[in-house]
Amino acid sequence: MVHALPNGRRLGDALYDGGISPGPGLDKKGPTAVIKSCGKIDHVSDGRAFLLNQRLSPTQLAGEKCYQLWKAYMKTGADLGLDHVQFNMVDDATLRAAQREPEKYQELIVRVAGYSAHFVDISRKTQDNIIQRTVQGLG
Repeated sequence: MVHALPNGRRLGDALYDGGISPGPGLDKKGPTAVIKSCGKIDHVSDGRAFLLNQRLSPTQLAGEKCYQLWKAYMKTGADLGLDHVQFNMVDDATLRAAQREPEKYQELIVRVAGYSAHFVDISRKTQDNIIQRTVQGLG
């Protein structure tokens, strides 16, 4: 039995995709709060490759200011000992359009849970799970 986890999963809840990733809607205080919560686990002695999925807004990552925010975010994660963070930087509109017209989005690649895949080739359930991930803002 898996106990409660810092990602918001309660004792007895089903496991979320992506190891220590927050469940849909549970990451309400922003991306820094997520990595601080995940940093409470000792990623060396408690196990390895605790996967954290994060979904970021592509528009919020444009320009030098956003690069500096990204750099600080990544440094915080590294300082907290996180060893596996993977990102999707795609908006809901693009993902929903790919579900409606997959033939137009054959090259859309997403991170799933430890691997990358063409979005249109994964199951609808997995597609929906990726769409349900909170789009975090760094600014």
